[in-house]
Amino acid sequence: MLCTFIGLLGALIIRVLLIYWGIDDKLPFPLIFYFAVLLSISLTISLFYFSY
Repeated sequence: MLCTFIGLLGALIIRVLLIYWGIDDKLPFPLIFYFAVLLSISLTISLFYFSY
C-alpha cells in the first residue's frame, strides 16, 4: 500500500512537470501513460524495499 501511494505521488509529480514543460498535450493516451508511470514507480520502490 505504501509503495502504491509513493507511486501515485511520483506520477502526480511527473504529470505536473510534463504540464509545466508543455509535453502533456502531446501525449496520445495520457491515462495509459500515467498508469504506466505509477506502476513502474510502485514496482521499483517495491523491488528495492523487499529485496534485502
